[in-house]
Amino acid sequence: MSEWKEYSIEELFHVQGRIGWKGYKRTDLVDSGPIVVGGREINSELFLDLSEVKHLSREKYEESPEIMLKPEDVLVVCRGNLAEVGIYHKEYGEGTLNPSVVLLRSKGVVLPLYGFYYLASSFGRSKLLSISSGSSIPAIYQSSLKTLQLPIPDWETQKKIVEVLKSLDDKIDLLHRQNQTLEHMAETLFRQWFVERSLSGAKGEGDEDWEEGVLKDLFILQRGFDLPKQKRVDGPFPIYAASGESGGHIESKVKGPGVTTGRSGILGNVYYISEDFWPLNTSLFVKEFKKSSPLYAYFLLRTIDIKSFNAGSAVPTLNRNHIHEHPIFIPPTELIKLFDKTVGSIFEKIKFNQTQIRTLTALRDTLLPKLMSGEVRVSR
Repeated sequence: MSEWKEYSIEELFHVQGRIGWKGYKRTDLVDSGPIVVGGREINSELFLDLSEVKHLSREKYEESPEIMLKPEDVLVVCRGNLAEVGIYHKEYGEGTLNPSVVLLRSKGVVLPLYGFYYLASSFGRSKLLSISSGSSIPAIYQSSLKTLQLPIPDWETQKKIVEVLKSLDDKIDLLHRQNQTLEHMAETLFRQWFVERSLSGAKGEGDEDWEEGVLKDLFILQRGFDLPKQKRVDGPFPIYAASGESGGHIESKVKGPGVTTGRSGILGNVYYISEDFWPLNTSLFVKEFKKSSPLYAYFLLRTIDIKSFNAGSAVPTLNRNHIHEHPIFIPPTELIKLFDKTVGSIFEKIKFNQTQIRTLTALRDTLLPKLMSGEVRVSR
């Protein structure tokens, strides 16, 4: 049985953040180039979410060589999305930090991935939150972070633990990638059948003419339901916020399959949910499919520039009454049915993969704290 020894973060890592006077302005952001990693990109998962990542000018990037990101740098959010943890991968290319994040670069005592998994675990994040300070805007200061103590096993035990956890994460990532490919295939069909046809004025099955109408002729959007965190009980029904799936609950509000999109905070993301679910009040869900199917509504909403309907000033907000009046061409019902039949098998595969993802994620999340605490030992 290996010996576990306590080390401070400072003994394990070089700690570095963006120096205040080397900050950047909005005008320093460009369309391409080195990426800027902030709290939005870091979610305590093995891979960063770079879907909306920003890019920094070459000149500003090279001004701060001390925070040029390298593969296996561990990233900790110290302001805003507090105590979320990430790790940088080679395929991300050149990158740097925004002021809300610090990097931890291993000194060789700890495997970077082990450090990431420990800090991303439930008790690792609890430790990070315990050293936060500030009444109005909590923050984790580098001085406190450097003194944080972590129990570290010998090198071989670290490697074994990382192998177990990374194998699960790699399987989860592969399934996510498969689903992205499958969904792209279905979206390509949708655009060929509906977007290109409507633009060209083509007719549908049975020589029926397409009708001119508005979105509410096809389906009706409705505000989601309140569910305070203190009232949530973990269960099999997914909860959907504006940002996507946000845990589970023992009760559902809407029968699946269904479709949601953001109402407040984050606009533009659209989600197809195959099972019964609970849409939160930060989202809109399709309450009634009038001349549409769930799959057709999902892909149609993805073609609309939802962000352009923003009716909020400080907080982005989508007013359903505004988007309901969005003009569209309505295809024949038979064409929608044929589309559903054609892509139905694709979405059955996606649903199967999603079930596997949830199973593997639950296994990883159960094993993670037990491996990191030594409760479950790996064979040498």
